[in-house]
Amino acid sequence: MSRVSVIGVASVLALAVLAPACSGGTHESAATQQGQPSEQSPESREAALARLRKRQEAACESVGKTLFACAVEDARTSMSPEEFAKLEPEKLEPEYMSRFLDDCLSSDMSPRQIGVYEGCLQDTRCATFVPCLDSARPQQPAPESAGDAR
Repeated sequence: MSRVSVIGVASVLALAVLAPACSGGTHESAATQQGQPSEQSPESREAALARLRKRQEAACESVGKTLFACAVEDARTSMSPEEFAKLEPEKLEPEYMSRFLDDCLSSDMSPRQIGVYEGCLQDTRCATFVPCLDSARPQQPAPESAGDAR
């Protein structure tokens, strides 16, 4: 397996998990998410968005590092020691992290999605962590029942 293959493995893993999680989110206050009108001043809204952005940056950084570690772990178990030694994952990590952070930080994650990332980071064992990130996918509105449509 070549260096490109590990980047490919890591990128596929990240895209499979991250792309659906990061798309479609909106920045809403907790009050708005709970159905209450938001009465924030423009200054307090900007401060809240800045705090949310800092949380997103920290979550993206930690999730990216953990996903890369999982890709390396997967490569280590699926490759011969000689193949794995040729990969030099420590040299691949900066490029991977740069791409991952560009994608993750360019998305508008909702407070819920950021919270999911933060929660998933509580257990970074790959078998638990990667599936946990699936719950960061944007939530779909509940379909209207036939009795509601008139």
